[in-house]
Amino acid sequence: MPKKTSYLVTKGSRYYFRIRVPNELREAIGKKEHTEALGDLNKAQAEVQAARLGADWQARFLRERHALGFAPHPPAPPPQAVAAVAPRVATLEEVQALATMAGRSMLEADEEMRVEGLPAPSSSPEFGPGVELDVALPDAIKGRSMDGVAIQAESWLGSYGLVLPEDPPARRRMLYVFAMSMAKARKGQKLRDEGEPVDTPPEVGLPSSLAGPDSSTLPPAEKPASALKLRDVYQLWCNKAKKPSAKSVSVAGRVVDIFEEVCGDPPLMQLTRKHGLQLRDHFLSTGMAPVTARDRLGWVTTLLRYEMAEGQRIESDPWTNIKVEGSSEAVIERQAVSPAQMTKLFGHELFQAYKLPRARNAGQDAAYWLPIMGAYTGARITELAQLLVADLKQDGEQWFLSIAASEEWQSVKNKPSERTIPLHVELVRLGLPEYAVVMQKAGHKRLFPVLPVSEVNNAGGAFSSWFSKLKTSSGWGLDTTFHSFRHTVETLLRRAEAYPLHIDKYVGHQHDGGEGSKTYAKVFPEDLVKVAGLIQHDSIALPRVFPPEGWSAPAPVAAVLMTERRE
Repeated sequence: MPKKTSYLVTKGSRYYFRIRVPNELREAIGKKEHTEALGDLNKAQAEVQAARLGADWQARFLRERHALGFAPHPPAPPPQAVAAVAPRVATLEEVQALATMAGRSMLEADEEMRVEGLPAPSSSPEFGPGVELDVALPDAIKGRSMDGVAIQAESWLGSYGLVLPEDPPARRRMLYVFAMSMAKARKGQKLRDEGEPVDTPPEVGLPSSLAGPDSSTLPPAEKPASALKLRDVYQLWCNKAKKPSAKSVSVAGRVVDIFEEVCGDPPLMQLTRKHGLQLRDHFLSTGMAPVTARDRLGWVTTLLRYEMAEGQRIESDPWTNIKVEGSSEAVIERQAVSPAQMTKLFGHELFQAYKLPRARNAGQDAAYWLPIMGAYTGARITELAQLLVADLKQDGEQWFLSIAASEEWQSVKNKPSERTIPLHVELVRLGLPEYAVVMQKAGHKRLFPVLPVSEVNNAGGAFSSWFSKLKTSSGWGLDTTFHSFRHTVETLLRRAEAYPLHIDKYVGHQHDGGEGSKTYAKVFPEDLVKVAGLIQHDSIALPRVFPPEGWSAPAPVAAVLMTERRE
């Protein structure tokens, strides 16, 4: 037991834990220091508890520094990651190799911080139990105390299943070797501060004793932290209990492919901020929009955080604060469709004469009905494209439309998206119920049976591509899409002062009202008839053109049409 515990303070007969928050982390953590009472402990117990709390806070500081770009990826996995492997005492050769690696990592992180223009820490990092680096290293080099470097040394060794020897002379020698390497790196940092060019050393190889058995053949869940790759985490993420969507799996898989090609597929323990900058620059060099590049980088963060929470073989995400210049400005806010745009679009012969396009992704009859349905329901494109014939039902004189995901290939955004709404009188006038009856008699289960369904983009992806061309030819800009019908409907209803809860129920939004509205207020489909009646488009003049002369339902299809992503 040390004679003095840096984190332990006394007030009267009581013991308290206190730790100073480094200057550069105070904004992130929200305070200058942390203090907490240790309860009715005697001095020996309080010293042990203070040491434990100190280690926890040092780990937090290291994670925060890494997130801010002040430190490399934390090398030590949590205990669970190495629990299955009995630790062994490190050899001097192994300590020398890992000490060199630690020093290089320190200089590499410092170099990345300078390249990115991040502010330098106002004080040297705390390196041991409350001891700053600039104090701990000289103490160790002078032979006074090795305690200040012990935590970092044990962290690096622990990531390879190694521990320091218990024999005091051997332990001190290994800590001295570690301190020497770190002191050289710290000296390099200071020389850089003075404007001197100091290169980051090349990567060093590990001794054969640390190579261990080939872990590349182990299942991803069983790989040690030192062998874990991004693809391993991707495979685990794809097979988690709540499986991600096919689109998410596809996009994330493409990002992993590019990551391996551009960054060299390092083990995640060796992943640095520099790799993130490298991948970001690659995306931008291909002409990718900044907002898309930001989203692609975000998939790596998604996978890293999944492993941090589930497998716990890594402790932090070194890409947290990587910026993509222009990504925020590149986001285009979707606008409601103006009356002039409505007139132009629905003046097309498609809507005036039922002249259906031949493009496969237009879905034949879907090309006519989906835009009109979007204008009067505000529903999402996938919600409408995946409708079944049975989703149109009549109760007395009123027709209703049900939006749900009853089939495996269907999807909705969230629970509030599942809803039943009254069918707008304009859709009834134009013949949508009759169209549904014809489809049913022809043996179709889907309302739009020839509209392609994609494993990646669901039922609305193909149609969205076709509609984009149609709306562009009608003079719509980048800020108006099929989703703009949704904005238009909501705008009309709010201007008509419809009850907000009814608006949300009609368009399938999560209601932001109080607990009473969310839990106890029940809205039935018939309650929304008046809401539907408030949706009036004076700029649209649509004649009844269904069914046109010579029209017939398409031949029955054996199964849902599925399209795969093109490579």
